[in-house]
Amino acid sequence: MALSQGMQRYIPGYVNNLTNNLILLWVITLLALASVVSGLKAGIKFLSELCFVLGNFILIVVLFADDTWYILNIYVQNLGLYFQQLLAIGTHTDAFVQLGLSSDGAGANPTWMNDWTLFYWGWWTAFAPFVGLFIARISRGRSIKQVIAGAMAAPVVYTFFWFSVFGGAGLRMEREAALQGIDCDTPVDGASLVRLSCRKTTDMWYDVLGHYDGLGYLLCILSLVALLIYFLTTNDSGSLIIDSLADNGNIHTTVLTRVFWALTEGATATALSVAGGEAALSALQTGAIVTGCIFTVVLGYMCASLLRICRIIKGDIQMYPWQ
Repeated sequence: MALSQGMQRYIPGYVNNLTNNLILLWVITLLALASVVSGLKAGIKFLSELCFVLGNFILIVVLFADDTWYILNIYVQNLGLYFQQLLAIGTHTDAFVQLGLSSDGAGANPTWMNDWTLFYWGWWTAFAPFVGLFIARISRGRSIKQVIAGAMAAPVVYTFFWFSVFGGAGLRMEREAALQGIDCDTPVDGASLVRLSCRKTTDMWYDVLGHYDGLGYLLCILSLVALLIYFLTTNDSGSLIIDSLADNGNIHTTVLTRVFWALTEGATATALSVAGGEAALSALQTGAIVTGCIFTVVLGYMCASLLRICRIIKGDIQMYPWQ
């Protein structure tokens, strides 16, 4: 994973292998355990805020260390293209590409739609119950308008900007490297420019951040810390929600059950890593996607139910037709 790859690059003596990955996994599990035991308003809140601050710091540094006007322009351009193509992209299925009948052999990858678009549709749907319950937990006392603005609209705008900054920096780096004749056979050790298209996905992030003279090493180290905390926040919030679900929705669960679910998550990840490594994790992801596709139907009913309960609370309709 990206965290292990980064540690291998920047921590002397660290090797990205199964043993070290398991040690790292349990370090994260134990830290997440301490966080979830401390509660929502203590450890979980602190780690989330710290992670957000680190991410924003890296974002701002890259924005001003790179070609700032170019990134701001690409942000505006991306927004415009997205809304222009929203309907087309939302209904595009790569039908002709999947036929694989390119006459010149230069057609697009026929598995792109399945490997990326459909994969993430199912993945996000599978994550919807967990994320929705967690947002509901931390949004207690807020109005629906505040939740939509703070948990949906604002994160979307922020995500657009995040991908424009780092995606724009990566695209600029790729194009400049191509213009300078750098290819996949060019040595990358100590190089300020590399062809990202020739690199592994776990290396690309560090390649982009590392090419800023005087700042690259600092940004990469901060990225390692931020990635570690991201894993922690995902683990502890997941344990908190699973614990609540297992206790029939009770939000005031015992410390013992929190410990149980936090350790169970670590044990499950360990078993998958030892049993099959990436293949086992891929199988688990596939299972989550299949479940997500089925849950899409449930989400449709939940959307209709949410609209109905809002109308009932407002007084537009009665809960029961015969009332």
